[in-house]
Amino acid sequence: MLALVSAAALLSFSGPSLAQPALERDITRSFEFNGEQIFIAADEIVYDDDNNIIRATGNVEIFSGKQHLRAEEIIYYQDSETIIATGGVYAVTNEGEEIIAESVNLTNRFTAGEVKDFYLELTNQGRLAASRVARDGQTYSLQRGVYSACPACEDDPSKPLLWQLRANQVMLDEEEQQIFYRDVYFDIYGVPVLYLPYFRQADPRVERMSGWIGSGIDGNNLIGLSPEASYFWAIDGQKDLTLTPKLHALAGLSLAFDYNQALSIGTIGLEGQGSMLPSFMPSHDDMLTGDAGFFEGTLAGDISLDLAREWRLTGNGQIFSSPDYLNEFNIDNSSVLESQVHLEGFHERSYSQLKAQKVQAGRASINEEVLPALSLVQYNYDSGPVLGQTYIEAAADLRGIFRPEGRDSLRASLRPALVMPIETEFGLDWQATIAGQFDYYATEDASAAMPGESGYRIVPYAEVAAAYPLMRQGPKYTQYLTPKASLTTSLFEDQYGTMPNEDSIGINIDVTNYDRANRSAGSDVVDTGLRFNYGMEWALFNADRQLAQVELGQSQHIAGDDMVQDSLGRDLSYRNVVGKVSLSPKDDANITYLFSLDPNEARFDLHDLSFDWQLGRTGIAGSYLYFQPDSSEGTAANQLRTTFSQGLFENWTLQQRNLYDFDDGRLEQIGLGVSYRHPCAQIGISYDRFDDASSIDHRISFSLSLDTLGGSTFSRTF
Repeated sequence: MLALVSAAALLSFSGPSLAQPALERDITRSFEFNGEQIFIAADEIVYDDDNNIIRATGNVEIFSGKQHLRAEEIIYYQDSETIIATGGVYAVTNEGEEIIAESVNLTNRFTAGEVKDFYLELTNQGRLAASRVARDGQTYSLQRGVYSACPACEDDPSKPLLWQLRANQVMLDEEEQQIFYRDVYFDIYGVPVLYLPYFRQADPRVERMSGWIGSGIDGNNLIGLSPEASYFWAIDGQKDLTLTPKLHALAGLSLAFDYNQALSIGTIGLEGQGSMLPSFMPSHDDMLTGDAGFFEGTLAGDISLDLAREWRLTGNGQIFSSPDYLNEFNIDNSSVLESQVHLEGFHERSYSQLKAQKVQAGRASINEEVLPALSLVQYNYDSGPVLGQTYIEAAADLRGIFRPEGRDSLRASLRPALVMPIETEFGLDWQATIAGQFDYYATEDASAAMPGESGYRIVPYAEVAAAYPLMRQGPKYTQYLTPKASLTTSLFEDQYGTMPNEDSIGINIDVTNYDRANRSAGSDVVDTGLRFNYGMEWALFNADRQLAQVELGQSQHIAGDDMVQDSLGRDLSYRNVVGKVSLSPKDDANITYLFSLDPNEARFDLHDLSFDWQLGRTGIAGSYLYFQPDSSEGTAANQLRTTFSQGLFENWTLQQRNLYDFDDGRLEQIGLGVSYRHPCAQIGISYDRFDDASSIDHRISFSLSLDTLGGSTFSRTF
């Protein structure tokens, strides 16, 4: 409403100044007011110099910047500084808010007055209406006020809104940026369902403001039902704090907090929770981690800072009183937790990082003494073209892994490479690479009787790769076919001692790495010997997108020791045919399938299928993973995950989800939910059943969110 006053005040000029007409109207004037150019157009503009009155009648329009005011008649009394606008008053503010009224009467230097039949449409879809609005300074009083964030029905604007607040008296305080309601009714589709003698909300145009922002009920069999409510404190423009007190039926009181601060170079955050089991309550020794009167808590923080143009510092960490506290109080169900500090440098042709990481146990059943702490210093360099298209790559790192119990290890590595791309005139693309890996390592295990060891390893590589892209273009479709082949070899290996494997556990060969010189995920395990790799890629496009893609590849180990052997000492699985098939017949339909076929055993080691399809209001998505590794490194899997959604009525959707383990014959998760999505309200109801082989849990959830007003949640695990 203050914007309406500002727009109406555009008429508060002392007299006309000479200017060119700005609007294509018979009578147009231009004025200077507070340093801004103002344009007014009307069928008639009359200046009463004797009484200092300016009257504009007939399709009056006033413009200044993005502001626009329109009315049938506007009268400005200069002596009393009063403005009266009547007849279909319409205004648009600089923020894009639309105001409609039957009449506007502003007095006392435009700081007081009233508006009749007032309607304000906010930029965030909020709407405020009243039969009469009176202004006194920065306070506005609305009679028979109505507020809602719901848009009107396009087909029938007279149809009741999904929800609205309706009150006899409404007060908008511009200084406090709040709206106060007295004798307020909450209506759903025009039917009152709740009465409150008093209600307060933040001005919907305010982005951040202190106040209660939501409530909910959580809980499980260990802590009981746990109602909670959150209070948001906007400390200033850069800092805020959210406090959430919780009352647990079986575990006393908790207080959670979430602090965030924006800095000129980044952000920092701190969150935590503390819980106290009162002495008058049972200790629940068989359920909770602490006794009566015992304090439990957790504290976590994160930071992200742009220290300079090329340097970024990020980090996160967490401490807690006991591992099971996070799980029992529904804070974090992870079995392990990671804390780290990460410094990165992004340079023109290089990348550097310094990283420290600590792994903690999130469950009491996990032995934290064997979990590692990691320190890493790494530098990567790319020279760019130095001779023709030839360029140099180099990577160096120093890594240390330390454990309270078990083996500690230290490794220093250098991996230089000379890459020589060659493009021929007849379309055959070649690339030759000469590379090497030089490692020094040392290990120590204070808990073992054996002494520590150290050694070094030298592994040179050479690779020659070729690809011949082919294209065929038709009237509707374009096809690309690219046969490719490569020969990789480790010329020799000079290795002393046994290199500990810390970063290459669970090796899986697929279309993304079958033709790499080193197919392992890290650097501790390396490929040696001579390999011949070959494959092809086919893709189909129309004018809009890629419709299909097929990739096939195979790696034949010709000589030398393979990277990993199976339990019988064979390397046959790493001669598997690997492939990928991607289909996108429609914008809302995608299928991706990866496989690994062992031709010697005539069996598949890998099926990895993911899909999503939306047909009208029916949607289905899911994934199937079958993986049977030959080596002892790697975890077998045989699981199907599906999600089904079906639109029931307007804005209503039914969801159903499953997770089934074929090896165990166990339905690990099954869930059913119903959701309602509206531009101004969201409702969700769901039920899930979880089976982890050791226990079966059930969880029910309900959530309600009203735009600009907040929401509430209820969830219970039992």
